[in-house]
Amino acid sequence: MTQIIKKSLLTLSAILALTAFSQPTDTNNNPEAFPKGTVLQQSRIETEKVQWTQIQPGIQYAQVSATQDGKEIELVNMLKIDPDMYNFDVHFDYNSKTVEEWQKSLDAEIIVNASYWEPDYTPTNNLVMEGKRFIGQFPSLQESVMKNNKNKRHVGAFVTNPKQEDLAQAKVYSLEERAIDYSNPEWGEVVESYPMLVYEDETVREVQKDKWRANRTVIGTHDDGDISIVTTQKGYFTMREMGEFLNHPQFEIHNALNLDGGIATELLIDTDNLKMVQYGNFETNPEWKIGDIEGKRTIKIPIPSVIGVYKK
Repeated sequence: MTQIIKKSLLTLSAILALTAFSQPTDTNNNPEAFPKGTVLQQSRIETEKVQWTQIQPGIQYAQVSATQDGKEIELVNMLKIDPDMYNFDVHFDYNSKTVEEWQKSLDAEIIVNASYWEPDYTPTNNLVMEGKRFIGQFPSLQESVMKNNKNKRHVGAFVTNPKQEDLAQAKVYSLEERAIDYSNPEWGEVVESYPMLVYEDETVREVQKDKWRANRTVIGTHDDGDISIVTTQKGYFTMREMGEFLNHPQFEIHNALNLDGGIATELLIDTDNLKMVQYGNFETNPEWKIGDIEGKRTIKIPIPSVIGVYKK
C-alpha cells in the first residue's frame, strides 16, 4: 500500500487545533504498520483538539468530535484514570445485566463492558477474577484467532491488581509479546480480548477489510501510566479507523485493546462531577444491521462481564 505522508498538514493541524487521520484502502490481507501521526492521501477525518476535564480526583474526561466534510460522524467518550488512585475489578455473571443493573450491586465510579461472549453467555476469552482463572470458550484465544482470521489479529490483555510490587498497577499489552501463565498469573484481574488497535511501538496494524462499522469500546495505556477507557456514540468507526484515531500524538496512548462493541458497548460514569450512561446503538456488515448510524435507536442489552473502577 502506498503511503503519502504530509508533514505540512500535521504542522498546520496543530496550529488550527485540528488533527486528521485517514481511511486506508486495503490491497492485500496482511496488516501493515502505520506509525503514530501518519496522514495518508485518502479521504480524511478531522478531530478536534482534546480538552481534558477532571470529573473526580484521579479521573479525567473528554468528549471529542470527529468530522468529515464538515459533518460530525463520530462522538468519542474518553476517560483517563490514575491506577494509583483507583482499582479495576473484573466481574462476570451468567445472569447478565445491563450496565445500570450492574451498578446496583457494584456501586462503582465507572463500569464498562468487557470482552466478547457466546450465546450462552460463556466468555469467548479467558478472564481472571480475584486471582482465579475463568476459562473462556477458546482457552488459547490467540491461537484460535491467528488460525481462523486471515488478517492475523493479535490478542491482547488488560491486566491489573499485580501480585508483585515491581509490576505496574494496571496496563494493556499484546500477548504476542508475553503470554500469561494461567497456572500462576502475576495479576489478580485479567481480561483477554482482540484485536490490538495500537501497539507498544505506537503503530496500527488492524486492516478490517470488511469495513464493519459499530460502536467501539477500547481500553488502553497512556504514556504516563494512566488507563484509558474509550467508547464511541455513533458507531461510525471501523476498528482500523478507531486505531488511527487513538494513535494520534495528542492522546498519548499506546497499547490500545478493542473490547466488545456494537450493541454490547455500555458505559456508566458515576463521579462527583459527571454522571452519564451510554448504550451502543449500531453494528453493521453488508448483510444486516441493528439500529442506525444516526443513533436514533438505542438498545439496552444485558451483558455478562464488565470492568468496574473503584476508589482505593
